[in-house]
Amino acid sequence: MNEINIPKSGFDFLKKLRRNNNRDWFLKNKFLYEENLKSPLQRVIVELEKVLSQKTPGIRFDPKKSIYRINRDVRFSNNKDPYKTNIAASFISYRLNKKDESPGLYLHIEPGNCFIGGGLYMPSGEQIRKIRELINQDPLVFKKIISAPNVKKYFGGLTGKKLKKAPRGTPVNHPNIELLRWTQFTYIKHYEDSAFQKGNLAKIVQKEFSSMMPLVNWLNKAMTLW
Repeated sequence: MNEINIPKSGFDFLKKLRRNNNRDWFLKNKFLYEENLKSPLQRVIVELEKVLSQKTPGIRFDPKKSIYRINRDVRFSNNKDPYKTNIAASFISYRLNKKDESPGLYLHIEPGNCFIGGGLYMPSGEQIRKIRELINQDPLVFKKIISAPNVKKYFGGLTGKKLKKAPRGTPVNHPNIELLRWTQFTYIKHYEDSAFQKGNLAKIVQKEFSSMMPLVNWLNKAMTLW
């Protein structure tokens, strides 16, 4: 099996960055970030394209554009640390506008917090309205997607926030009330750091990513309702 993964040295870099989160230290050690984190993740993304292209039609695995910048946006945060202490990538099919998040797949690498995800994590109010409309059009389709055997096996079901009460304007006795209370629509699976450090990472997560696609495709359909 090809060794296409995130080496332990990449995790070691993130641990050191956590202790030295300043511009001078990062610039002095940027070559370690490039060699041990960014370049390995780019190779993983290329491999994901090879492994998943037939199972995730439309999803773009772009080694140049999929990876998030390591610089933090500190303009509206009390935490002024300039750098993230993780590296991550997202994979989407298209973006309707720059303001809203797009449904897709996600890979997160962080010491003690490695995971993959899929779906829609922070939908806007308009996106939630579209999702509720599609649920009401055919609730059985949505129920079937989020209760599929592989979904329960890999992720335990749909995760995310739910309203404690009925959405505004929705009767509390609405037949789809439990589905309409969701405000986040995600699957998540956590891994030990060691799982991301050995073997072929793309092949390790391929079944889980494939199992996320019915939800991603359904959410993409909702986004095009109007």
